[in-house]
Amino acid sequence: MNYNEQESCIRQQHYSDSKSSTARLEDEFHESVPHRSIDSFMDEAYQSSLVFDPFSRFKLQMEFWGIFVILGVCNCSDATEILALSYILGLDDEKSDFKQTILNNNLARNGGILASSIFLGMLVGGILVGVLGDEYGRKKVLVVGLIAHCFAGIVSACAPNLIALACARFVAGVGIGGSIPPLFALAAELAPPLTRGLVVTIVASFWMI
Repeated sequence: MNYNEQESCIRQQHYSDSKSSTARLEDEFHESVPHRSIDSFMDEAYQSSLVFDPFSRFKLQMEFWGIFVILGVCNCSDATEILALSYILGLDDEKSDFKQTILNNNLARNGGILASSIFLGMLVGGILVGVLGDEYGRKKVLVVGLIAHCFAGIVSACAPNLIALACARFVAGVGIGGSIPPLFALAAELAPPLTRGLVVTIVASFWMI
C-alpha cells in the first residue's frame, strides 16, 4: 500500500469516527429532551408568565383581554372586507355607476371575477403565512397582513375599472389569508389553559359583528 492509499484510509477512518460520534451525541440529546405536545408547551408558557402580586395580576389580565379584543377587531375587519362586496353585488339598481363602470353591465362574469379574486388571494396568503410565520414570527406576519389588507381596501375604494379592483381585492385576500392563521394562533397561545376555548370562541365571534 502506497502513501496515498494510506492517507485515504486514514481520512475515511476519521470521517466514520466523527460521523458515529455525531450520531451518538444526537441520540443522547433526543433521549435527554422529553417530547412535548403543543398543549404542554402553551401551559408552560402561561405558567412562566404568572404574577402573584394582586395588582400586577389584575393589570396583566386587563392587558391580556385588551389583546384579545384587538385580535377580535382584526377578525372583524377581515370579515368586513370579504362580505362588503357581496352586499354591493346584491344591489338591485341596474343603473348604478358601479354596475355600469366596473361591471360593464355583466354581473355574471365580472361579478364572479371580483368575488373569486379575494379567495384566490386568501389561498396564496394562507400558503405564505406558514413559511413566513416560522421564519419571522407570527406577530410580524399578522401586522404585515393587516397592513396589506388596509392598503388594498383603500385602493379598492379608488379603483377606476374592473382590473384595478380585482387586483386590489387579490392583495386584500393575501392580507386576510396571512392574518387569520396567526390571529387565532396568538389567541390560543396567550389565553390561560382553563379559558382557552372560551377566548378563541370570543375572538372568532367578532367575525359576525
